[in-house]
Parts: sequence; structure tokens; C-alpha cells
Amino acid sequence: MARSIRSNELESRTGRLKLAVRRLPYTARVSPGIRLAYRRNQHASGSWSVQVSDGKSSSSMKRLALADDYETADVTTVMDFWQATDAARKLARAPDGIDAGDRLATIDERAHVAPYGEGVGLVVVVRPTRAREQ
Repeated sequence: MARSIRSNELESRTGRLKLAVRRLPYTARVSPGIRLAYRRNQHASGSWSVQVSDGKSSSSMKRLALADDYETADVTTVMDFWQATDAARKLARAPDGIDAGDRLATIDERAHVAPYGEGVGLVVVVRPTRAREQ
């Protein structure tokens, strides 16, 4: 039988609401190379994201849904810990999780695109650009 993921601070609403508001998300390991990230917000529900390692000391992050901090989970836009864990696994393992030619933004790129407090619900997809001719 496979081991279940445990994170005392992220599993329950009360545990998440006790966490400090900060820019860096709280994470829990879901599978090798896959982490579930939770970002606590000041005046709104937190958000779930999936963080996927590429095996070359870099990682990508994509937003999944809002956390069920203040409203009931509906599996599409609002998820509890267990639903977010399942969604993170599915998204990270999907062969075509995003459009062809796109890639998930790295965490460093997200910090430049969506500063703290902005972009709740923003999914950053970086499209390759053509090199300029000189």
C-alpha cells in the first residue's frame, strides 16, 4: 500500500489559518519531483499550486485552485488538501498539461511577473520568443 502524504500544517483549515502570511509558499512533498505549494494570503483564501522539478536544479510552478480556507471545496475552483494533492499529481504527470510550445514559469520568473499581493489566480505561462535579427 502506498504511503499517504502528511502535512499537519496544510491538511486542515485551522492549521493553514495559523500560518504566517508570506511570499514564499509552504510546501509538502507529493511524489519525487512534485510538491504541493500553499500560499497564505492576508485578506482572502490561500491558493494551491503545484511545483514540479525538472531534475536539473530548476522547477516550475502552476496555480491549481483556491484553498478551502473560508468556503467549501467544489473540486474545480476551490480545493481541500487532498483534492489539491490529487490534482497536483495529475497535472505534473500529464504529458500535455499545457499548450504545446509553452512551459510553466519558473519560481524566479513568477516573482518578477506577479509581485506579492497581486495576481491571485494568475497562471503564468511563458511563451518562447523569436530572437531579434540584428
